[in-house]
Amino acid sequence: MFPMYECYIAAGSHMDVGNDENDRTLVEEYARNKAQITVVTCLHKQVFQPNALARTWCKPRDMSALEHMAQGRVLWLEAKTHENVSISLVNVHQATAKRHDLQRQVTLLLRVMIDAALTQRRMMGGDFNVALSRYGYAQSTSALYDKVDKFFQDFVLSTHGTLIESEAHTRRDLLIGSSASLDHIITCNLTCTNTCTMQSSTSKVHWVGAECNHYALISCTVGGDLLTYRKGQVVGGRPGELKLKKIDPKQLPRIQSKLNVLTSPIAQETRRSYMAGECSAEQAMVQMIAVRVTTARKLMYENPEG
Repeated sequence: MFPMYECYIAAGSHMDVGNDENDRTLVEEYARNKAQITVVTCLHKQVFQPNALARTWCKPRDMSALEHMAQGRVLWLEAKTHENVSISLVNVHQATAKRHDLQRQVTLLLRVMIDAALTQRRMMGGDFNVALSRYGYAQSTSALYDKVDKFFQDFVLSTHGTLIESEAHTRRDLLIGSSASLDHIITCNLTCTNTCTMQSSTSKVHWVGAECNHYALISCTVGGDLLTYRKGQVVGGRPGELKLKKIDPKQLPRIQSKLNVLTSPIAQETRRSYMAGECSAEQAMVQMIAVRVTTARKLMYENPEG
């Protein structure tokens, strides 16, 4: 679906089990459907070199204590840009606040990894299940949430990270009317400059899809001078450059009809997704352009009679 990205996946086998009967019912439902909690990190090929290294963030002796958090909940990648700049990319789906013991265990192990390379450029993001802002939660749970929220803030300070807050709440419960900002991005040794506009310390919140969705999409720009797209080069360019085949304008008339036939179904599906509110107009446009460019490159170097 996204040919310009290299996708890395960490799949687990369990969901969080809380103290609420509804939680257990949900887990049983997921078990029947053989669903997995999964984190996925997609690296743009014009920013990062291929074959990023997936690092083990916990040791075998920690597995039993981490329970379901040991697999499919943290994906730690060591990636390099095309300028050979190394960046750690950490994708986290933290345990729920009800399992603050697991939250603490995961956080302490991540801290060990961070302390081992304090000067490393790093970007950490995901659903941390802690909030800087909450609304509509029961008074009886305030002590628990205060505890996990404070522990998270101490973690950010202790790692000398820059916390990029969301401009609005990212999770909501329409039944009880509660909402919170649970999704965060933490950078270390990176600039937080939005090259499109101006310096920004917040991430944008996008509510896409059905009205009943309880999680929003967040986005932001970091490391604008470092994480930039590199134009494709002809094979044989300088070392470190992304090597992509150029599109020859003279051959466009030859491949135009075939290109349209191949990409038309994808265009229709992308338009359906946009009309259904599953993606923004910008996302639809970028995806469609990427599909057409990739398909054109393949057709360009085929036998003209093929």
